[in-house]
Amino acid sequence: MTPQERATESCAGHVVQTDQSTCFRFSTPEKSAYWFFVCWVPGHIFIGGDIGTITFVHYQAFQSMRSAMDWLSGGDDTYQLEKSNASMAIDVDKTRAQLKVFEREAEEYGEPTEEFRELFSQCFRGNEPSIPGVLAAAKCVEDYCGTEDYGWQSRFQIACARLAAKAWLAANPACVDERGAS
Repeated sequence: MTPQERATESCAGHVVQTDQSTCFRFSTPEKSAYWFFVCWVPGHIFIGGDIGTITFVHYQAFQSMRSAMDWLSGGDDTYQLEKSNASMAIDVDKTRAQLKVFEREAEEYGEPTEEFRELFSQCFRGNEPSIPGVLAAAKCVEDYCGTEDYGWQSRFQIACARLAAKAWLAANPACVDERGAS
């Protein structure tokens, strides 16, 4: 059976049904940089635009737009990534090279470099899965964490989504979820 035949057989009897959903655009008026849509349907949040695309699935937490935006506006990046279609892929070589650049820049400006040296050492110990956590906890690279460069695209997407969710919550303070909670 071809994929087309299987799809036709599997979808026989399907009808179009209108379902509950909400979608909004998050952008700067009259500018196009980093605009994106945030769309909710029960159990799902879809985000797409200049920041790329990311989908979150959480059937318990996303029963209403309000509960979905509450969940998205806070929380832990790592947990939120687990509920998405994104993977935390980090380019270890680029990350290590960037740390060296940051260390050189700190040295040029007379800033302490010990933390960069320790961080670089931790990133070279061969425990690559721990690198994102080590970088996220390091005060010396706060400006680095959360950018889309060097494998941080998904954390950048979450940061942008979090800003959009907070903006939606601020714009809709009276919105209540299905339990009546505001």
